[in-house]
Amino acid sequence: MPSAGTLLLFAGACALLAAIPGPNVLYIVATGITGGRRSAVRSVFGVHAATTVFVLAAAAGLTAVVVSSAVAFAVLKYAGAAYLIYLGIRALRSGPAAAPVGGGSFRRSFAVGIANPKVAVFVAAFLPQFGSSPGELLALGVVFLAVAVVLDLGWALLAGWLHRHARILRHQRVVTGPAYLALGTYAAAS
Repeated sequence: MPSAGTLLLFAGACALLAAIPGPNVLYIVATGITGGRRSAVRSVFGVHAATTVFVLAAAAGLTAVVVSSAVAFAVLKYAGAAYLIYLGIRALRSGPAAAPVGGGSFRRSFAVGIANPKVAVFVAAFLPQFGSSPGELLALGVVFLAVAVVLDLGWALLAGWLHRHARILRHQRVVTGPAYLALGTYAAAS
């Protein structure tokens, strides 16, 4: 188990890294603006259920396989990008209805999170800087998840507020479609 000082330093580093909006935050905000606070919260838990898979894989040493294999990384990267672009096109072709709520938003969020190999690379590269044993990596992963969930819930609450107060942003076509297309393009290009 890492020392209290190491955990505190690690939590601070996680907070700094998680505070920078990335693809997951953009997805959570777009989902919340179109579907409201509940959809955004489900998106947070869906994305971080996928992050949990990466943390468990890192503790078991499995993410090193994905990180070290250029082919495996490329397949995950382009599959994730294609899925996001598909969601964007589907959203643009749909009417101005709100984003789906319920279990569908959690499942879609999990798929978006698991299709993001950059999280696997981050977890595999960052956690070992603070611990080495599977137990230490798991403890650090729990800290990372806790920090990320709390910060992303803040984004979800903001998106829920925007949903209530910015009527034009509720339309899936206006927000979700371009957001998914941008995320897919970013995922493929980076």
